[in-house]
Amino acid sequence: MTDRKILNEIGLTPVINAIGYATPLGNSRQSAEVIAAVAEASANFISMAQLQKKASERLAEITHAEAGYVVSGAAAGLTLATAATMTGLDPVRMNLLPETANGTPSTVVMHRSHRYDYDHAIRQAGASLKEVGFPNLTFPYELEAAIDDETAAVFFRGDGSRNVVPFEQVIAIAHAHNVPVIVDAALTVPPLKNLWYFTDAGADLVVFSGGKAIGGPPASGFVVGRSDLIASIALQHQDMDVRLETWDPGTLASDQVTNPPYQGIGRPMKVGKEQVVGLLVALDRYVKRNHEADLISWRDRCQRIYQALAAAIENLEMTIEEGTFDTEIYVPQVYINLGSPEQASEVSAALHGREPAVHCYEGSLWRGGLIISPTTIRLDEEETLIKALIEEIATVRSANR
Repeated sequence: MTDRKILNEIGLTPVINAIGYATPLGNSRQSAEVIAAVAEASANFISMAQLQKKASERLAEITHAEAGYVVSGAAAGLTLATAATMTGLDPVRMNLLPETANGTPSTVVMHRSHRYDYDHAIRQAGASLKEVGFPNLTFPYELEAAIDDETAAVFFRGDGSRNVVPFEQVIAIAHAHNVPVIVDAALTVPPLKNLWYFTDAGADLVVFSGGKAIGGPPASGFVVGRSDLIASIALQHQDMDVRLETWDPGTLASDQVTNPPYQGIGRPMKVGKEQVVGLLVALDRYVKRNHEADLISWRDRCQRIYQALAAAIENLEMTIEEGTFDTEIYVPQVYINLGSPEQASEVSAALHGREPAVHCYEGSLWRGGLIISPTTIRLDEEETLIKALIEEIATVRSANR
């Protein structure tokens, strides 16, 4: 187990994370290299504008984009990406947000089936959503008809691509009207190829989480895409306590800007030097990882958990689910069918109350299932996890006979 001196002093219960990369549990564990990079950044003063410019160059190289920018998580990236498509490089429009007077386009077109709990981050910029299609079907002509002079962007959810107009066709329709496309790709990595899939296909801004599979600081993410839109993000995010006589817009990745805005709508989403440097180190490590070995390791862990539970609990219905990016499952998972939402909820609550606490993915509680993701379980935690599952499942099943 890792050192818990300070956490124990605070009084925090240890947690075995079987959810996967989850914000409520701190996202991911950082590597020693990322921790060292964060410590070095923390001990030094850095020009944030220059740091972001260097980060932009590296992000652009990895993702095949024109430019990139490190943000304080994917949700912040969605707000900033939306703001950039609404204002462009106009400081007057930037100063007005979330108000959208002065001709600011303020509508974001979205497939109805792509509505989700994170689209509040889009509306936070002052945009309103215009839904197209039905949850189970959308025709291209509906998207075409929804775009008008008020349209700031078309939104596409990278991990929810079923029952919608195909992504390449979305790009073609939007660009025919000179409207940019924003992609939420926060949960599309792995696989590695998705770091450049959306930009290669023509997306104007793509938002990624940095603190999940990539292994960066939890409060990190990045946006990549068109250089003018990335410059707009920088202007609306960075500290703009500047003076015209000494302000250098070139450090914000654009020489097209002659006047700065005031503190922009993204100012409350400040990212620290630690997050920028840590994210860059983590991303470099992630690109160089042996991803096939990771997948083999995850499959092996799922098999061990499955076999241990099957041997200990009679007639326990389980499956190991694995698919591809297109089916929204890439990482293998163990699905445990507990028969009813009530029993699944009882087991999950009991697991939370143990020490160490065990957290499984609860997205299938409504159909009576718990899901075990292997990505965030250490080898030395497996035995404790399996023991906890066996005991709590047996207890709940016995009580409900």
